[in-house]
Amino acid sequence: CITECRALTIFKTCGCIPFFYPPLKVSDSDDDPRQCNLKDVKCLADNKHIFSSLEPTTETFTIYNGTINGMNCDCVPSCTEQTFG
Repeated sequence: CITECRALTIFKTCGCIPFFYPPLKVSDSDDDPRQCNLKDVKCLADNKHIFSSLEPTTETFTIYNGTINGMNCDCVPSCTEQTFG
């Protein structure tokens, strides 16, 4: 789920998907999304901090003061993930 969310976030931000992601349907058209190339490296590098972090859930966010930039994924937590409040 997080891998798919990351690929979609990269596509929405940079307009491409890196070659190492599995095939992904990003629109209703039959066209596959464009694969990232050297022209996209700047966008990928400039936004790496977003692609490598998740926005906290509402419950978690109340603990922090400030803004946290990251991917907004609706993924179910792992069975081994522990949350302490």
